[in-house]
This record gives sequence, structure tokens and C-alpha cells, in this order.
Amino acid sequence: MIIAELGLNHQGDEAEVDRLLNAILSTPVDAVTMQVREAGYYTQTKNEKYYLDNTVYESAAHKILAANRKFGIALSDKDKVDYFSQLGATFFKVLSKDIHNFDLLEKIALTGKNVYLSTGLSDFAEIQAAVDFLKKHGNEPVLNHTALNYDPEMINLKSITELKKQFNLQASYGNHSPYLETLFAAIAFEPESIFLYVKGNLEDNYKDDSHAIPVYKLSYYLGLLSVVRKSLGSGIKQKMEDSLIKKV
Repeated sequence: MIIAELGLNHQGDEAEVDRLLNAILSTPVDAVTMQVREAGYYTQTKNEKYYLDNTVYESAAHKILAANRKFGIALSDKDKVDYFSQLGATFFKVLSKDIHNFDLLEKIALTGKNVYLSTGLSDFAEIQAAVDFLKKHGNEPVLNHTALNYDPEMINLKSITELKKQFNLQASYGNHSPYLETLFAAIAFEPESIFLYVKGNLEDNYKDDSHAIPVYKLSYYLGLLSVVRKSLGSGIKQKMEDSLIKKV
């Protein structure tokens, strides 16, 4: 599953939300996420512009679900869990910084919705504690491997395999690298989903600017990802004819 993340790249502009969603939903993405931070985040002067009224999320949810795509929320505000659950969120994404926020984890788990647990800032012990807590509340999360570091050596794609083995759970990949080629490498580790940030086409300082795909390039990247996924094949060697022989 390919999940396009709006994140906060809407810049708090309702019209930009609409423009981005229209463009994203014209491509074959499987799901779209929006991000809602804790209430205190928006009271900081530098972050005020990212606030959106509930009516914007309601309109976005309707548009995404009406297009037969999944609607996800990357949520840090525990007081809005029930609101987004009732709004029709298909799944919740827990940000890396919230892996220790057990009040939030409990409220999300009890909705019965699917959960993607981001693990970018955590070691195996911290992940285990969150997984055990979610399972205790009846939820088996998908572990989302992210690397919140632009150093290629820190991307550590092999963690996708290790997370699956260590916890016997599905694992996804969330791209935070400006080297978008890593998306294609990630396919080889067969993640359950790939999260990729999308931004507008303007020359603007977007919140997730360096690791986001301009929306006009989204179809191009989705096409390449599809080719790479198909190229993995089954791994079984079998006799076949040479289709590269030129016909004379």
C-alpha cells in the first residue's frame, strides 16, 4: 500500500489542502494521511499557521473516502482520537515522539482501528514496551520504520526486516530522506506499506520540504515504484523463452 502524507505541508491553508487532495486523488495512491499535533503545538508562534479548523478535516475525510481511498491520521492529540475515529479514519499513525505516550496509545488502541507505530527514535526495548501495551489493549500495530536523519548511513533499511523478525509483526517504511531513490530500495524489503510525503508545486518552505515529493511528480514516482515491486518476482527460477531475441 502506498500512503501519501500531507503532513503539515498544507501550510494551514484550506485552499491548499483542497488543491493537494485533488492532485493526490488523481493518482493511484491507496491512502492519504493528515497530521494533527498536540494542542500546545499550535499555540507556539512559529506553528500557529499550521492550525486547521475541524471543518477542513471533515471535508478532507469525505473527499478521501468518497474516492475509495483510506483516510489516515497521524495524531498526537489524545482528546481528538474519538473525533477522528467517528469521522471515519481508517487507521491511526503514532508519531515517533509519542511512542511513550501511553495515554494516547490506549485511546487509539481502544478505537479498534489499525495502528502504524513509528519507531524512528526508538530502540528495540522501547518498541517492545509500546507493542506489549497495544497488544494488551487488543491491538497489533504495524511497525513503521523511519529514520529522522538525512545521513544515508542512518536510513538503515535493513531494520524493516529486523522489525518483522524481532516482533513477528508487519513493518512499513516511512520516508524521511531527501534521497528519494531509497524508496525503490525499500521495496526490496517488502514493507507492508510505504509512507511518502507530498508537497505543493510552489517554491515554498514546506514543513517537510526536503523529503517530500512535489505533487506533479507523484504519478511518476508511483509508476516507478510499481515497476520495482513487480520486478521482485517470486524468487523461483523456471525455464522461460528469451523474449529479447530480435525478430528478423
